[in-house]
Amino acid sequence: MGYFKDQMITRIKMLGLSERTEKLYIDRMTLFVKFFNCPPDKLSLNDINYYLSYLVNVQKVQFSTYNITINAIRFFYNKVMNNKIIIEGIHYQKKSSNFLPY
Repeated sequence: MGYFKDQMITRIKMLGLSERTEKLYIDRMTLFVKFFNCPPDKLSLNDINYYLSYLVNVQKVQFSTYNITINAIRFFYNKVMNNKIIIEGIHYQKKSSNFLPY
C-alpha cells in the first residue's frame, strides 16, 4: 500500500484515533489491497462489494471483522481519498440475533 498507507496513518493520527484502531484499519486495508493486487485508488465500488461478499460467503468472517473491514474501507475512501461517492455504496451487515423464540 506504500504511499496510501502512509497517508492513512497520517490521517488516523491527525484525528486522534487509537493505536488499536490504526492497527486494525491498516491490517484490514492491507488484506483488501492484496486481494486485488491493485492500488486502492484504482478499485471501484463493485470491487469493494465483491470483496465484502467474499469475506461473508467464502471466508465466513465474524460480524465484527466484517464491520471493522467496512470501517477501514470507508475511512480510507472518505478521509484519505475524499471520495464520498464510493462510501455511500458500502453498507454494514446487520447483526443477527442469537435469540430463539419461546
